[in-house]
Amino acid sequence: MAMPDTSGIRRVFIELEHVIAPVPGKAIPTQRAANFTKHFAAWKGLGVEILLLSAADAKLKTRIVEGLDMLRCFDQILSWKGHASKGDYIADQSKKNGWIPTEQILIDHSVNAIGSTAGWHFSPGDGARQDTEAVANTFRVPQDKEGLSMEDLAILDDMLSKPDPPSKTFHYYAATFQEKRFLDNSDEDMKCLEFLTNKTLFKAIFASNPSPFLKNRPDLEALKATLGVHEKTLPLSNGVAAEADPTPAPAAKPKAAASVLAEMLAGGGDKGKGKGKGK
Repeated sequence: MAMPDTSGIRRVFIELEHVIAPVPGKAIPTQRAANFTKHFAAWKGLGVEILLLSAADAKLKTRIVEGLDMLRCFDQILSWKGHASKGDYIADQSKKNGWIPTEQILIDHSVNAIGSTAGWHFSPGDGARQDTEAVANTFRVPQDKEGLSMEDLAILDDMLSKPDPPSKTFHYYAATFQEKRFLDNSDEDMKCLEFLTNKTLFKAIFASNPSPFLKNRPDLEALKATLGVHEKTLPLSNGVAAEADPTPAPAAKPKAAASVLAEMLAGGGDKGKGKGKGK
């Protein structure tokens, strides 16, 4: 397939920790760094800006990147410090510079970063949905020791090889389950659960949401089976309800899934692990 002169996606926002550098504070393996350098150079050749975006001070992050010998990979090293979220920063810069959401993508591990960019917002009180428009496409990876894989880079190569931007923003999630990499091309708020360890919260979420939330997620399907969760018919904020289940409902009313997710996005969903906050 012939490569276009330019990509329909004009810029890539990407995090360093847990994405490029799977283990923060440790050197990136030589071959991994070489692979990223090669792919980033190809993206730049298509006119794509590559912007390293994190919460850290930009000068400090620049020194870290210099130490990794990857400074040439990025057009700019930016900090979203001073903004409410990474998505808020991207929205602000997009407004100032006339950037179009479908022409940019955020690659990140943070649920908060992805959620604020994709437009998933919840009321801190009752967990009610307060969605806004997405400010960029998103590509999420889990916060694990793998980070962005070589398979993921190939998928991104394909996305960036297209001369036209997508008609609407897309939201992807890539991870490994049972030693196989899978790709979910319909990532959404209720799927951002893999880092939780509290099984009570998992059961509450699975019990109050239908199977469509498990689409393209073999990891969550397996977890649901392990927990022995049965779906119930409950009204959902998007108007979809699960099929009725003959199993008697437990005496204790489960916490609303949206409320659970709201707590999670606020950083309180899994305090034992300390994950989920934006970088």
